[in-house]
Amino acid sequence: MTDISKKDSLILYYLNKNCRMPASQIGKKIHLSKQSTIEKIKKIKKEYINFYNIWPNYSKLGFTSYKLFFKIKNLTLEEKEIFIQKLSQINQLVWVASTDGIYDFISAICVKNNQELSIIIKQIKNNLNTKNFEIEIIPQIKAWIYGRDYLNPNHKINDRKFITLSGDRKEEKIFLTETEQKILLELSKNPRIKITDLAQKINEKTEKTNYYFKQLIKKEIIKKFSFIPKEEVYPFTTYKLYIEFTNLTQKEEKNLLDLAQKELKLIHILFCTGKWDCEINLEVLNQREFNQILTNIKKEFGKSIKEYGFVMVEKTYKMQI
Repeated sequence: MTDISKKDSLILYYLNKNCRMPASQIGKKIHLSKQSTIEKIKKIKKEYINFYNIWPNYSKLGFTSYKLFFKIKNLTLEEKEIFIQKLSQINQLVWVASTDGIYDFISAICVKNNQELSIIIKQIKNNLNTKNFEIEIIPQIKAWIYGRDYLNPNHKINDRKFITLSGDRKEEKIFLTETEQKILLELSKNPRIKITDLAQKINEKTEKTNYYFKQLIKKEIIKKFSFIPKEEVYPFTTYKLYIEFTNLTQKEEKNLLDLAQKELKLIHILFCTGKWDCEINLEVLNQREFNQILTNIKKEFGKSIKEYGFVMVEKTYKMQI
């Protein structure tokens, strides 16, 4: 596993907190000049960051979110690469990753209704042109997104914060203006784009662009600006732990959230329906650390856990609305 300097770790911490944070502001926090910080951010982006991303609140746009889990049989490395490329080209899939473990690929999809979901699943099966895979479809209910607080050695557990995202359409739908739609699309391509450059991209005045940009945040359409690491070289390995409970109670949900508050390597918790009741995302130094956290979870919830499984994320190929 690659070593990482304290300065680089802190820059990653602040970029995860808000990847739009100006270099001058990050520099002040870590006691570096603006120019030195700019150069470090460029280096860090090249070494560790796959791409910057936004966390949209899809439910407010009238979408329901699902996770798609793929199990593949007898694929060569070349066939696997073709499979993932075809999967990434499907517009409605907002996130695609290859994994090692109980699943071979995982993706996320946002649809307006079950009919649209059915059409897209049929499209996926036709486009991928193979009978050697299975798909499990699991609806998302709600997600808690935490910061990468483990990157900051001075972080205090009591300061740990999170955002929530709803996976269904129960939230009041917000209709976006044409300008807001354009801004959202451009931000999904480049979350660090300057407002002046964004205005040029959408052919609007800077003041108007800035106003609607702030509206997207105020309306909680955009909940967070962050980054997706290059999993193959990032100093921490991403694991996804899936748990089915015998009966997931409100008390156990609370206990899971309490666990997340204390365990800094835990960065997301997703509650869902179907085969799994929750997905726990961890970024750890190695498998040994993952096993230790897994042991702690089994001690805490052992009597309630019916089944569990996990994957290691090999590479994220897509994260875009």
